[in-house]
Amino acid sequence: MPRINNRLLHCIGFARFCMEHKCEPRDVAELLAIAEAHKAAYERSTQDPDPRHAKRAERLSDQFDAKAQAMGFGVVWPGLWPHLTRGGRDIHLPLE
Repeated sequence: MPRINNRLLHCIGFARFCMEHKCEPRDVAELLAIAEAHKAAYERSTQDPDPRHAKRAERLSDQFDAKAQAMGFGVVWPGLWPHLTRGGRDIHLPLE
């Protein structure tokens, strides 16, 4: 039996996340894109003292929070990647 590659496994995780949490795939994709952009901006802000990077990371975290709340999730930022919450449960994003 052929082995399933990582990209396909990510697609399966993405689809399951959307089904389990009753989310539109485009909304989840937007959340993932914002989270990835935030991570990149935050990493740049720790390596480059230019305040623009920190401001961009802050704007992106605010944008992520607003999008997640519009989708009915709460947000916790324990580190570089946000975790969603709903009904007292911690929900991890389907990241690659």
